[in-house]
Amino acid sequence: MVRLFENLRKINEDLHHSWYFRLWVVFWIVLAVVSVVAFIEFAARSGEAGRDKNWELYIDSPSELQFPEFTIRPVDTTMLIQSYGCWHKGAPLKSRACGAGGLTSTCVAFDTSGVVHQASQASNFDDSTISCNFTTSPTTPTINQMLVWDVDAAMFTNFPSQFFAARNFPGAMVNLVATSIEPYGLSSYFTWKPSIEYLSNSATPGIYNLVIRIDAPFIEHYRERDVYNGWQALGDFGGFVFWCVILHIITMALLGFAFSNTSTFLGRGVNSSREERGQLL
Repeated sequence: MVRLFENLRKINEDLHHSWYFRLWVVFWIVLAVVSVVAFIEFAARSGEAGRDKNWELYIDSPSELQFPEFTIRPVDTTMLIQSYGCWHKGAPLKSRACGAGGLTSTCVAFDTSGVVHQASQASNFDDSTISCNFTTSPTTPTINQMLVWDVDAAMFTNFPSQFFAARNFPGAMVNLVATSIEPYGLSSYFTWKPSIEYLSNSATPGIYNLVIRIDAPFIEHYRERDVYNGWQALGDFGGFVFWCVILHIITMALLGFAFSNTSTFLGRGVNSSREERGQLL
């Protein structure tokens, strides 16, 4: 407490007798005001940026990717699947009925357990694809009915169903890109990003050839992040204050060429008495 009153006494004397100390105080007040304004600006910028998120992308390369389990069904409920089959490197996939009443004629699901695309076989077309053939009834030569290729909804979310028309061999191809999506503040989820292309222009009604292909043995990770958050604003403000201190030191050093530092509070005064302080000024 004694030291506090002693410092207050020194400040009071310096304010009355030391121009150097007066300029020192005024400059600190100016920098303090500027710092408060800067803090308000950084906070406003943080709040505005917090409402606008950015997406970042990075690629992960696992040693292998398992094909998604999928289903095939007609768009027109009057059309029935008569025969079907899917193969990976010549081995048939297991299938089961997924239609109402346990009928494969309205929906067929394929099991892809253990069916993988190896990263070491990235250039091997057979390793990266599953080939399927379907025939349907009835067929109308003037109407090219469509089938729907879809992934197992219980395993993957937000997946857009892929519709494809009858095509002769090599048929249509569904290209898949493995994708992980992490919205801001939520858990990530895995899905597939599909695109469909036709490999043949000729078509025979009721005959469908389909190729499911993993486009590349990697996973695209999308993460939604803050562009500018409160911690960044605090860091920017800290940096701004640091440069204010440096600016104050440099400015007072320059002022020292014009004004003698006679401040007792700053530890440079020779004597704190008014008479000697007056002589120095």
